[in-house]
Amino acid sequence: MGHAVLEEVIERMYEDKEELVIAVRFRSFILDPRTAPEGEDFEGYNIRRWGGSGWTSDLRRSAKRDGFGVSFSNWKIWPNTINAHRLLRWARETSGRQSEGRLMGIIFKQMYEEGENVSLPTVLVKSAERAGLSVEGTRKVLSSKEMLREVIDEDTRAKEIDGIEGVPHFVIVADGICGSKKIHLSGAQPPEAFLRAF
Repeated sequence: MGHAVLEEVIERMYEDKEELVIAVRFRSFILDPRTAPEGEDFEGYNIRRWGGSGWTSDLRRSAKRDGFGVSFSNWKIWPNTINAHRLLRWARETSGRQSEGRLMGIIFKQMYEEGENVSLPTVLVKSAERAGLSVEGTRKVLSSKEMLREVIDEDTRAKEIDGIEGVPHFVIVADGICGSKKIHLSGAQPPEAFLRAF
């Protein structure tokens, strides 16, 4: 979601400071591990967990206003994201961060704009194919437990060590001669928030 805004800000930053080096790393965060393995009806899930989907109104408004790259116009399924996280991790390790970012954008579009159920391996195979990744490799990952331990460890670290409670969550780390400084931005953020943090 906020990834499109972050990319736009990074492009602006590079226009002004050619010597700048910004590296983006995605981390696994499983919103609700109790989600049914095959995903759940969006409205039904929201009623069960929060009493309704009214909370998404602000999300949809801010997405429209700030251009998050998706507008949530056809969000039908609340997915179980464990397989998507495994596939993203595999894409990063086998094809690099650009492939991971491209795949993430496709998965978001499928989930929020195309009404697809990204819990399902058949849908994720289509995601990988659209991202230019190996279909055979994708099927192999999704039919095994490959990357499962890594994803669970990353999720546990985010929640128990870093104290992250929701997504999107951005941790901006600046390494300099005086050491390292971290700034946390939680929730959907407008470009100005990233610019201030940078």
